[in-house]
Amino acid sequence: MLTILLAGTQEQGVKMFFCPYTQNKTLQYQGEVKAILPGFDAEESPQVILKPQRTPENIHYTFTKVPQNINNTVDFWIQDQYFIDTHIKTYFCFNCQISQLYFSSNKVVHFDSKAEVKRGEKYTCRNPNCKQELIYQGIVKIQEVTHSYI
Repeated sequence: MLTILLAGTQEQGVKMFFCPYTQNKTLQYQGEVKAILPGFDAEESPQVILKPQRTPENIHYTFTKVPQNINNTVDFWIQDQYFIDTHIKTYFCFNCQISQLYFSSNKVVHFDSKAEVKRGEKYTCRNPNCKQELIYQGIVKIQEVTHSYI
């Protein structure tokens, strides 16, 4: 489960959010994406949970409204997708679907240069028509629970 934080904007146009792991259509929205976060707030109500179109994988999104700020960047965490069996995975732009990063369970690199991406690093989408500014915040991994404590 991933949470997308959306802020209002003066623009009236509708955009499409594409899954950054599968490139599939997820949701049409108005506003600006402010963050892509792992997990969700189970206490929030009402909650809408969406699955990208034509996606057999077990990935779901929830979209939450947040106040507008003047910052045009999108903070994001990569959630290592346990259902994708390849060792090296690709992270795509949620706005234009172009490949941005390669990642494994413990390392993230830029798609073109293969230079390692550091936590807090700001970069711009490599698509000259998109120019979305992003800030990489880290990578998280969902692991299977092997012990239970009572």
